Amino acid sequence: MARLEDNKKQAELDKFLQERVFIGRQFDKEKQNLVLLSILEDKNKKKQKRKVFAFTPYMFAIIAVASIVVMAWPLLNKPMMNQPGTIMPSPDSSSDPKQHDEQVLAQTRDGLYRLIAYSDGGGGDYYTEWKIMSNEEELYVFKGYLHKKNAMHTPKMQLADLQNDGQRELVIIWGNPLSNGVWSEEAHVLNTRDWTELSLPSYELLLKQKVNYQFVSHERFDGITVEINAAKHELALDKQKPNNEQLLSTLQYSLSYTMGESADRLMVKADVYVGEENGLFKLGTFGEQWFNKEGGQLSLGEPSLFVFAPDIEGEIPLYAMDVEGEFISLWSSDQEIDLGRLFGKPIKETVKRLGDDGQDAGPFTGTYVKELIYDGLEIRLSSGDGKEYRIVSMRLSSDKYATSLGIRVGDSAKQVERAYPSIEHALDGREAPGDYAYVFGHNMIGLLIDMKDNQVRELYFEYLMD
Repeated sequence: MARLEDNKKQAELDKFLQERVFIGRQFDKEKQNLVLLSILEDKNKKKQKRKVFAFTPYMFAIIAVASIVVMAWPLLNKPMMNQPGTIMPSPDSSSDPKQHDEQVLAQTRDGLYRLIAYSDGGGGDYYTEWKIMSNEEELYVFKGYLHKKNAMHTPKMQLADLQNDGQRELVIIWGNPLSNGVWSEEAHVLNTRDWTELSLPSYELLLKQKVNYQFVSHERFDGITVEINAAKHELALDKQKPNNEQLLSTLQYSLSYTMGESADRLMVKADVYVGEENGLFKLGTFGEQWFNKEGGQLSLGEPSLFVFAPDIEGEIPLYAMDVEGEFISLWSSDQEIDLGRLFGKPIKETVKRLGDDGQDAGPFTGTYVKELIYDGLEIRLSSGDGKEYRIVSMRLSSDKYATSLGIRVGDSAKQVERAYPSIEHALDGREAPGDYAYVFGHNMIGLLIDMKDNQVRELYFEYLMD
């Protein structure tokens, strides 16, 4: 009976302890022999009894869990380190994003400086803050947005003496999306003496100031003109192709930065896109520009070289003739175009090798030249080996043939100027309205239109061989 009574009291005490906070609490006299912690103090006699602790299995479990957490916490929070000269990949988007609030993204080859990114822990696709660290010292803090997922645009970091003063600057390059999968990079240069950011001229702003972009719809085609520093680059597109209306949009620039082989030069180039956010397509590229030291600052030269992107859908070649809907362009290969099928047998055909007649042909000695003469058409081709020939000139003297933009012998000066808006009068001493000529083209390729009484008399395409 006594044992049953003790068991009953023990059960009551266990229930009592589970329902109350017991540490530091004084229980009634009947349960004092089982108290976990009692502190008795007689204030009148200033006497304090010894503290007595008794642990239950619950306390052992709590202490064990707490010990594991305390020991593991530094490991859980420690950022992953990469090897010198390598770039860390972006966090795995399939895992818990809260585990990637801090991430080492890049470091210099000597391991002295690291770029550590931080996100707000909300599981988004962007870092919102990133810091330059050396050992455990915080040197510089960036605020903004940096995309996590695209490893192709993982930040790059490199030391370089851009100002040629014997002091290396820290160059950081990262990218963010413009829209529809198109990315643009930005570069930051930090002075490692006082950790201030050097001012870099904006290539995008420079292009926006210098580039004049025009879209004009003509009867037969839609025309694009990209003009920079008085140099005009033109493109014609078939009006029947869809989505030409997106060409009415403003230009967008995708910048990319690279370091020179000497590691002391920073270069930027710009791909040009046009269209809406969900329909951007590449229009062309502005060539590489180097940042140069000038007056204690980094400067950029004037942008100049522009090249249209190859294989733009619906492009009409400007330096070509139209033969029943098929374009014959300068520099076309006779192995790609069947001239016999298009024009039949020539009235006259000659082939000669320059220099064989004893005359000095300079750098063109040994070059093969073929001439084909048809009614109202002359075609000249050139070859280095006598096997594959390419068209280097075409002379159209009959209204049976037209240029790719529809101009033929007999058309008026107004028709010529409407088809080729940037065409200019040839500076050969002749003036309208008598005998004069128009010239259209640049550098190594061009179209000359000979006029008489404000009507086209002859058209001549020529590819100037260097």
